[in-house]
Amino acid sequence: MERITTLHQDLAIGSYVFKRADNFKYLGTMVNKMNKRSVELKDRLIMANRAYHGLQNHMISRNISRNIKIFLYKTLIRPVLTYGAETWVLS
Repeated sequence: MERITTLHQDLAIGSYVFKRADNFKYLGTMVNKMNKRSVELKDRLIMANRAYHGLQNHMISRNISRNIKIFLYKTLIRPVLTYGAETWVLS
């Protein structure tokens, strides 16, 4: 008896069909079929980069005090980057 298995097959249960995905985000974490954490790290670094560039106009503004800029960095940028670094260490 020959067994035919295909890894690229969609899953059908009753009338529902579930598509196969190589990568997806689940509860804020990138999951992939090889369980590589490098995808998660890259995603976190991109998020930190977006946070920085989103605030770049505020960071170069002379109308905002240095203390406010430090507060923005500590509360909006550094937590995202730190979480990305912790993700890398845990892998």
